[in-house]
Amino acid sequence: MKAKPRVMHQTTVRFGTELWEQMGEAAERAGTSVAQYVREAAIMRLARSWPATPAEEASLERSARARAVTPDAATGSVAVMAERRLAKSRV
Repeated sequence: MKAKPRVMHQTTVRFGTELWEQMGEAAERAGTSVAQYVREAAIMRLARSWPATPAEEASLERSARARAVTPDAATGSVAVMAERRLAKSRV
């Protein structure tokens, strides 16, 4: 049985020149595209904006520990994936 493909929604976001350049540089340092950089930032913000249950608090603590040990805490894949799992569990 094949899994259903995930639907990706498209939107337009406008950035000033300076912010766009800064995001491009940050994305390049992270080894990703600006689009992926923005997606990961949205996931992190979403994960932080919901009230947490005790189980979610434990997940947030694991995510915080992962961010603390990654070289670039804002884009560390371990931390991002932990926050992504938390955000998905709330939907």
